[in-house]
Amino acid sequence: MDLQQGDLLESQNLEFINKYLSNYKKIWEIYLGNDGTNRLPKQNISSIENRRREKVSQHNYTCLESVICMKAILEIIDKKQINSFEINQLIEVYNLYMCFFAHIGRIRDNLIYSYKKVNDDEILLKEFKKPLESFYKERCVVLHNIKIPFTISKKGMNVSTIKSISKTTQKGNSKFELSWNDLLNIEKTEIKKYLKETFYGMAKVTNDAMGEILKPINRIVTKHNIQVKKLHIGHGTQNTFPSGSLDHTR
Repeated sequence: MDLQQGDLLESQNLEFINKYLSNYKKIWEIYLGNDGTNRLPKQNISSIENRRREKVSQHNYTCLESVICMKAILEIIDKKQINSFEINQLIEVYNLYMCFFAHIGRIRDNLIYSYKKVNDDEILLKEFKKPLESFYKERCVVLHNIKIPFTISKKGMNVSTIKSISKTTQKGNSKFELSWNDLLNIEKTEIKKYLKETFYGMAKVTNDAMGEILKPINRIVTKHNIQVKKLHIGHGTQNTFPSGSLDHTR
């Protein structure tokens, strides 16, 4: 089955998914699919196996949604000319900045939930989490510590990156208990550049994580002879809702 027959979020972001989230596409095409009404196609498997398949679908879809939301936030900020202290514009950017990092935590948590549905090895789970932790640490600093100061220049808005903040803290101190005076003396980066680098880095680790989820899924598909058949031509998802918005499981 081809992801082109997915729901609105999937089909309308297919080019991006092909390039940056190819493992989402692979999992969807061999294990999940779409019956034409944004539900999972039925398979001749046990209720336990079907429940696992539903949960993987929901967790992976949530990750996709958050990646696409981060992309949308990046595009909005990229179009803005932020070179003055106009309070309404600054508040809008602050909100977008916070939302951007909130999505990182949502992605990280749902990737872990998805992985645990197909692999219960605790040692492998620890290895699975490692590439996600630096991004999650950045998210926690932004959302759970003092406000990260911004500065405005003729070129735009600049922000202290979490990586530059971490260089000034003691090793192992994850709380970053700094004052604004400390932060003002830390090297800053143009916010558009910082968010762009963070976004594409997060997209890569998300795709890599889904690649790890795909490995046990390949074994499950073979073991249970799961076959996701392509929809007939003209039999697609014609409703205007994405899968996650409907009141049923995918």
